[in-house]
Amino acid sequence: MNKEFIEKYGYILLSICTAIGTLIFSKANIIIQILSIVVQVFINKYILKIFIEKSTIKYRKMKLPNVESLSINPKIDYFISLYLDIFLYCFIMYFIMVINIDGFSSFNKLNLKSPLSILLIVTIIGLGIYGIMGAEVQVIKDKDKIIYLLETTSPGRYTSTLSSRVGKFKDGIIIDDYIFYNDEILNSFKSEKELIIYLKNSRQIIIYDKRAINYLKEIS
Repeated sequence: MNKEFIEKYGYILLSICTAIGTLIFSKANIIIQILSIVVQVFINKYILKIFIEKSTIKYRKMKLPNVESLSINPKIDYFISLYLDIFLYCFIMYFIMVINIDGFSSFNKLNLKSPLSILLIVTIIGLGIYGIMGAEVQVIKDKDKIIYLLETTSPGRYTSTLSSRVGKFKDGIIIDDYIFYNDEILNSFKSEKELIIYLKNSRQIIIYDKRAINYLKEIS
């Protein structure tokens, strides 16, 4: 069962299930129900695609031989990412269903001591900690080259406050979710503030994060 099959039919199955749930449990009028189902279809298609892509990348990292990371262990990272994706999806769908059943007034009745609220608070705290375990790579595509840029912050609001998203395995290095094999690396240049790794096919890795530079120092 390939990725395209799961993405296509998984999205259809999820949409059918959420639509049936809306039609059975919703107390809203038919227009609100139809609008809700349309929103759910778009959410299912968008989230499932991202979910499959992220899970595939994290799984590949986890299965690399002798893999290690300066930040979160790739196996733990895989399960954290899996949990956050599933929780986010369920959380969004839950509130869509709540609006359908009770309307917007239900938000006024939200109990911060309920299990769901506690789980949400714990997840938000965990997400905050996860976000400061290393910045994400920015991919810059130029006319004649591709640059993988790793700084101490990234547009996704991830920062390298506690660590850096770099790692190693038997046959190469990992920068965020990108895997580079040793035979792709041509040479490198290191200064006090940056590490530049030159790759085949007109690609470069540029690192300004000091933790990552020190971790990968044997490459230079």
